[in-house]
Amino acid sequence: MEVELEKLLKEKEQSSQLALVPLNAVPISVTGTAKASTSTTPPTTDSSNELIKAMQEMSIQGKEIEKLKDQLKNLQEQKLKIDNSYVAELQKSHRLAQRIYFLESESVMAQNLAQAKENIWVDINQAITEIWPSIQIIFEQGELMQRSKTVIEVREMLGDKPSEATTLIKVLNSKTKEKVEELQIADRT
Repeated sequence: MEVELEKLLKEKEQSSQLALVPLNAVPISVTGTAKASTSTTPPTTDSSNELIKAMQEMSIQGKEIEKLKDQLKNLQEQKLKIDNSYVAELQKSHRLAQRIYFLESESVMAQNLAQAKENIWVDINQAITEIWPSIQIIFEQGELMQRSKTVIEVREMLGDKPSEATTLIKVLNSKTKEKVEELQIADRT
């Protein structure tokens, strides 16, 4: 089929080259009087008719070649889809085979594994339960340290004016969050 396709492609190239040549550029032997050479329309002879027929046939063949190319392209796309689905099915069967092997080996050790998992989770749960209060205290201390640092910075900015600081804090606390943001104040403390 590929050999036929190559032949058809060569014929199409030849026909496209011939189609570019105008008919009046093709030498036609004319025998006759001076009237025949001065006429506005070239005389039609058997050879020019044959040439026209050949060009029409080549045009038809070119269309057929285009159709065959489209069919080939469609077939290649279908083959690619089939190949992709085949690869996907192979991968799927490979995964299933691995899963079967895993389940077979797991069924042998299922009871021991389940007991080990249970023991591990019990130990982890106990450890988290014992440590969690300490973790909460650490976070709370971090928040308190950040607040106290902010308070110290504000006091340093205000200097020896604690009454003004207290008044300023009361004013800020009376404002809504949106109003505080409008004043471009990041934190109320």
